[in-house]
Amino acid sequence: VKARSVELNSVSGNGTLAEVACDRVKANTISGEMGFAGLLAKGGRYILQSHSGDVTLTIAGEPGFELNASSFSGDIASAYELTSKVGGANAPKPSRMKQSMRGTWGDGSAVIELNSFSGDIKVVKK
Repeated sequence: VKARSVELNSVSGNGTLAEVACDRVKANTISGEMGFAGLLAKGGRYILQSHSGDVTLTIAGEPGFELNASSFSGDIASAYELTSKVGGANAPKPSRMKQSMRGTWGDGSAVIELNSFSGDIKVVKK
């Protein structure tokens, strides 16, 4: 799919956006898993949310992004080694408490927000 923006909503089911190239994604499910697989646009914004399910973001290409992920009762994992937004070589490691992760990869041009109340969050490389 190639589009300027994509919006996906589900009340009781999984949602998956695969091979997507767009500037804006807003995807939400109440009861199910939510997934996105595709390229990130420079300056793009990607919001994936699930109340009671896992959220998985599979990134293709050489992205630059700023990540803000949170889960009330799930784990968060990223295949990218993020750096703090406040910068330089001596910058502290990204904040990584049990239920949140914030940081930047590459030029930080795309913004990613991933949220799940009771599910795991994963950021993986394609």
